[in-house]
Amino acid sequence: MSFNRLSGAEISLEQILHQIRKLTVQINQSFELIEILHIIVTEVRKTLESDRAVIYRFLPNGDGVVAEESVSPEWMPIQGQLIYDPCFNAQWVEQYQQGRVGVIEDIDTKLLVPCYKELLTKLQIRANIELALQNQTKRECMVFAIAQNIRQSLDLDEILNTTVAEVRHFLQTDRVIIYRMNADWSGIVVTESVAEGWKRILNMEITDTYFVETQGRQCYQEGMIKVTPDIYTAGLTACHLELLEQLQVRAKLVVPILQGDGLWGLLIAHHCRAPREWQLWESELLKQLATQVAIAIQQSQLCEQLQLANQQLENLAMVDQLTQIGNRRVFDIKLNHIWHDLLRKKCFLSLLLCDIDYFKQYNDTYGHTAGDTCLTLVAQTIKRTVKRSTDLVARYGGEEFAVILPDSDTDGAIYIAQQIHEAIQQMNISHTASTVKQCITLSIGIATVIPVTDLVTLDLIKAADQALYQAKAQGRNRSFVNRLSF
Repeated sequence: MSFNRLSGAEISLEQILHQIRKLTVQINQSFELIEILHIIVTEVRKTLESDRAVIYRFLPNGDGVVAEESVSPEWMPIQGQLIYDPCFNAQWVEQYQQGRVGVIEDIDTKLLVPCYKELLTKLQIRANIELALQNQTKRECMVFAIAQNIRQSLDLDEILNTTVAEVRHFLQTDRVIIYRMNADWSGIVVTESVAEGWKRILNMEITDTYFVETQGRQCYQEGMIKVTPDIYTAGLTACHLELLEQLQVRAKLVVPILQGDGLWGLLIAHHCRAPREWQLWESELLKQLATQVAIAIQQSQLCEQLQLANQQLENLAMVDQLTQIGNRRVFDIKLNHIWHDLLRKKCFLSLLLCDIDYFKQYNDTYGHTAGDTCLTLVAQTIKRTVKRSTDLVARYGGEEFAVILPDSDTDGAIYIAQQIHEAIQQMNISHTASTVKQCITLSIGIATVIPVTDLVTLDLIKAADQALYQAKAQGRNRSFVNRLSF
């Protein structure tokens, strides 16, 4: 960034970083490098009201070229110009790689080596800001990549693991963790990336007495970033220091992960091998990533809520709300699925249709509330009697229940029907209006088939229904087997 004329404006690194973050939105909308570079120099020059903004590309031989430029009309354009700076050496390269920002307010008052001043004068530069874009670009790319991952994935564990691994690699530190807070302000390490040779603390439950007993948690809830270059010069309490020593921590950087007004947890970088002077951009990076992690957590929670709501809706759609057994819809779906499975296996399939004897008279005598209770008791009794997980008990309609018995031949179906009769009799629900018995009884129709392509599920249902009709015709409180040939 260069100013061909002097200005009273002061430019800080924070302002530049803020502008770059704003530009990220525009940059992410383009996949063309030339367009991205043009957006950067144009918007930066406009924001800082400077005369020229350039992106200078280093060449392998140490020279450079102006790769992109935005310049005011009254000043000489230098885009594409090769520049040889005899004063530039390996020392400066290393400093720029570490994120150096060079600021020259006035080349006439700044102590510059003659060759550099001559170069700036030749380029009509009176004041200058030099900012290494490499690290900042990598940081923004990492944040953008993690944000993209969050938008594309619903796997919270994957997102958190990727985040801590990327951060540890980028910061070249020894451990990065995500610490989940509990209601009592203790917590657990839910995600970790740790360098070889250092203690692993994943899933470790940690109660930091210092944190619990002080106002530290309140500060984190307010968004405080805790920077500790060296635990031995930070004025920590003995118990807090002992905890960090056990974790092999020498320096740490802590950023809160907030959900609404509450503290969800902490994103923490541990430097174990030596003290470390954390840089402003490192704190800023963790703050940005903590925001992305908070979005991922919220997204995951919303997804879980949606899945739960969908499950509840599906249960409502599949369960008879009075008797709490399967309804007619789930019966139709399950029978069709089992039919096609046993068609392939060439195995037996049995169906029982159970009807409460003289249930209309029961309702007329005891009332509909008692009738609903009776239906529920009978349904749950049948369900308890039919024990295999592959079987299904469903309310077929009114006072009629269906039992699907895959891999059961006629003898097996008759046995289950007998068990149901006995269980209902043991309930001994009074039914004085019945002409069969003074308690609730069932009539059961049984049909068995080996599914073949010439038949459909409706054929089995009709056969069981005909058997049920015969059970009623023969005096009720009994089972009847339809021995028709299929």
